[in-house]
Parts: sequence; C-alpha cells; structure tokens
Amino acid sequence: MKSRVLPSCGFVMFGLVVVAIATEISSAMDDVQNAASLAKADLSPILQDLGSDSFTKRQSAVVALKSASTEQLEVLCSAFESTSDNEVARRLVEILEVHYGNPNPRSPEVKIVSEALEKAAHCDRWFVAEASRDVLDRHWQRRTEMAVLELVEMKVGLSPQDPTTLWKDDPDADQRPFGLVDPTSSQHLKIYINKDWPGNDRAFALLKRLDSLKADSFMTQPRLISIYLIDGHPLKVEQVGILKGIFGDTQIAERSRVCLGILNEPRFGGDFGVFVGSVQRGSSADDAGIRQRDLITAMNGEKVTDFESLVTRLRDFDVGDKVLLHVERLTNLGEPITENIEVTLKGWL
Repeated sequence: MKSRVLPSCGFVMFGLVVVAIATEISSAMDDVQNAASLAKADLSPILQDLGSDSFTKRQSAVVALKSASTEQLEVLCSAFESTSDNEVARRLVEILEVHYGNPNPRSPEVKIVSEALEKAAHCDRWFVAEASRDVLDRHWQRRTEMAVLELVEMKVGLSPQDPTTLWKDDPDADQRPFGLVDPTSSQHLKIYINKDWPGNDRAFALLKRLDSLKADSFMTQPRLISIYLIDGHPLKVEQVGILKGIFGDTQIAERSRVCLGILNEPRFGGDFGVFVGSVQRGSSADDAGIRQRDLITAMNGEKVTDFESLVTRLRDFDVGDKVLLHVERLTNLGEPITENIEVTLKGWL
C-alpha cells in the first residue's frame, strides 16, 4: 500500500510546484501588462480604488500606481495633497516613497516626489505631515542629495558637488578621535556663502534641508557639514541665527575672502603658533608646500599665536595676494628646521 501512496504524493507535490510557478509567471506578466496599460490610462478609476472596501482592488491599485510615469506622478502628488481620506493618503505615501527611492537622484520623478513630500511635510493636516516627514527622515541621504544638486544648479559654492561621494567609505576614519570626519575630505559637505550667494528664499530653504548632516552630539556623532560665511555675504543676522540654531555654532564659521586650506590641530601648538593637522589638496597651502605637522609661527614677520589670530590676519588680504609664512618643521631625520614659505592666496572655491 505504501509503495502506491508515495508516488501519488510525489505527483501531487510536483503538480503543486508547477501550479505555483505558473501562478508567479502569470502574476509577473500581469504586472508588466498593468504597467504598460497604466501608461495610457486615466488614473481616476485607479485612484478611486485606493479607497475601495475591497482589499484586492486596493492592493491592485497600489501595485499599478507604483509603475506610474513621470507625467502621472504629478496627478498622484495632487491627489496626495487634496485627499481627505487618511487611509488613501497613507497608501499614496507608500507609492510616492517607491518613486522617491529611484536609484538616480537626478531623475525627474524623484524631483517631483521630493517637492510633494517637502510641501506635505509642512501642511496643516497632521497625519499627512507626519507621514511625509517620516519618509523624508528615513531617506535623509536622498533628501540631502536633492538639496545639494539644486544648490549646484544655482551656482552655489560647495564641495563636493557630487553628493553621492558623501556616502563613500572613509578609509582613514578609524585613525581620527571619536570617528570624526575630516572636514577637508569628500565625506564632509562644505557650503561657502559668499557675495554671490543667491538672495532668494529657495536657496535658504534648501540649506535648511541639510539639517540631517548636523551633529547632535559632538562626542558620539561625526560632523558631516561645515558652512562658511565669507566676508561680503548677503545673509541677514536673523538668517545666520537660524543656521546656528539648526547646525550649531561650531559648524557655522565666518571667514575672510581667502582660504589658506589647512585644518588646525588644537591639541598641539598651544600659544606658540598654528599646528597644521591636515592640508586640503589643491589649496593655497598645498601649492606652497605647507605640510601636515608644520607649525606656523608668524605671517609677514608678525607673530601668530593661534588659529584665530591667523584667520584674523587673513581678512586683510584678497585673492591673488602673497603672504610669507614662518614655518617650523622636522626633517626626515627628525631634526627641527625653520623655513619662510611664500603662499599665493586662493579663494574658497
């Protein structure tokens, strides 16, 4: 009896597997057909199905709308903004989040969805606003990328201009205390607000969208952004106060029109000068031959006691001016030497 039952079970299981595979293939083909038909379809019936009492209709509508074209996304965003049904709004958020996660941050659909979520995050409807903010918070890297890309289009001075480099692994992270990011590296966003800063509300709003890069705790989180206010910038006192409130005083720095291109190491040097922690590639200091671990003790014959005194002196110069730095350094054999190094000053960009 057993020898007859086992083959029957085997055939039954084989049949079930075949049916399952056929079902998956049929479902995949249906998805392709739905996506193709959606491109030409009127979205009104599908949007209505998002609020249907039928679970099957609701799910079919969600699946179909996840394949919406760029043009149809405008309709979806309008529906999201205007619907009074919180359940429909929740499903629309789910759909928009899929489009927001497009691998290409420069795609038109990402830009459309980004603006819809940003607008909804500040609307009067609590549920819609919270759902939108939740998506933006979870996709904070994408939000940063969108803000940076638009600031680049506005010709704002910033580095790196490709925001995706911010997320690349930093091979030297383990060598720095508390895992801090080197401000001269491509993992650290630098914004330079100078006299050419676009004086409009849009640029300032984009700047505030970078708040995910701030450090909530100096001891546990790396700072991923620095904002430099260059002499002659057009920001109002109130705007500077807003930025400091968002990013903190340590990430907002006022600087002269010229950039030496060094990072101070405050643990050394004391009142004897500026100990160079790192040198930014291609900067004034780099071109002149200033090295890491150099000690800058004077500029144009006047003593430099600390980094702030050096920054203050640089305010007297403009791009293209030359200064003479008195530098103390060690040779390869560990012997101390002093050098006078002429530096041609560049701007921040």
